[in-house]
Parts: sequence; C-alpha cells; structure tokens
Amino acid sequence: MIKGKNWPIPDSKKIDGSILALKNADKLTQDAQILLQNNKYSSALVLATLALEEFGKHCMLANEVEIGFDVIDSKNWVDDYEDHPTKLKAIPRRLERFLPSDKQDMKRKLEELKHYLASLANKKLQSLYVDWDGKGGEWFDCNDLPNQENDAKEAVQHIEWTLANYIHTYGGDRDLMLTTNSKKRELFRDRKIHCFCDECSTLMMTEVEFLRHGKTYSGHLVGWHWNKDTKIS
Repeated sequence: MIKGKNWPIPDSKKIDGSILALKNADKLTQDAQILLQNNKYSSALVLATLALEEFGKHCMLANEVEIGFDVIDSKNWVDDYEDHPTKLKAIPRRLERFLPSDKQDMKRKLEELKHYLASLANKKLQSLYVDWDGKGGEWFDCNDLPNQENDAKEAVQHIEWTLANYIHTYGGDRDLMLTTNSKKRELFRDRKIHCFCDECSTLMMTEVEFLRHGKTYSGHLVGWHWNKDTKIS
C-alpha cells in the first residue's frame, strides 16, 4: 500500500503504471519458468499467479488510460487494484476487446482462461503457506500437495499464453511494450520509432501526428514499432 492519504494518480502517470505492471508480469513469468524447470512447483505456481495478477493490474490501468473515465485514488486503489479477484477478472475482459475472438480456437481459449482464473486464488494460497488443518488434525504442507507439478505447469502455461498473444495481437514490439512512456517519447522524438493504429490505419511518425490522432481517436489502441536500423539503448 502506498503511503499517504486521499491521493489521486495523475492521468499523466497512469500509462507508466500500466507499462511497469506489464513489465513486472513479464519478469515474474520468467522467474516462474526458472522455478518450474528446477522442479520448484509450489513456488512456480505462486509466481505465475502473481504474474497474472500484475497483468490484470496492467489491464485495468491500460483501460483507464484509453477510456479515462475514473479517478484512481487511495480508496479505489485498495478496493480494486489491490483486490486479487478484481485484477484477474480484468484479464479476459481486456483480451476480449481486441484478440480475434471470432476464431473458434481463440474463443475457446478465452473461455478456458476465464474459468481457470476464477479458481486461481485458492490454489495460490494453498501453495504458499504451511497451515494447521483443524479438521484432519494434521499440519498442511504447501510443498506436499497432490498434482503440484501439473498445477504449476498449468499456471505457467496460462501466463505464457496470455502475454505472448497479448503482445503479438496488440501490434507492438515486445521491448517497446515493456519500455516506459518517457523513454518511448524520447525515442519517438529522435525518429527511432513510429506509431501505428490498426483501428484506423494511421501511421504516426511525429509527435504532432501522435497528439492529433490521440485527440481525434482517444479510445484507439496503437502499437509502437522500430524504424529501420534502430535499437534501444
């Protein structure tokens, strides 16, 4: 919880928050993959779940950036952005906005993801804590759960699929999607990257074009791409 009372998040800071949450989801996914490869199943499941929760936070912040209806203050941060089920529910809602859900395999996968996320919170808690089972009269060992390996693999596979399809379908470069807005603006001003809107097929090469597009089509999703022969420093 961030310290302070009744603070709001400025609109100019929301986009960086969405990028940082996406970057953290990507990092936690990589950590979960390493743990899974080393047979640390309970820890892999926990980190994969945390990655999904961070991705859900990204989805909520990104929607706010694009739609811009709500003030994010200390109260709804606690009520919504720190509530794990709320973050997980935000994932399929955002994916349904622009993934090709008209394709049967994608539609089926989204439904599968939605059902999986609804049951994930309990699995994370079971894999995280040693607890006393008053009914059975025994200690509950989070490192000795049945089907632990399969549960861990399933969790990692879901976050891998979600991130891969999200970044690919969004239309942007992976590195640029995980780059802060201030760094992207710097690269954009230096003509190292450009912006393209798939919704209205608008190519933006200058900041003036980008700002004009944003005012005209505030809800459109845009992707960032490298110009030829450029790389991030």
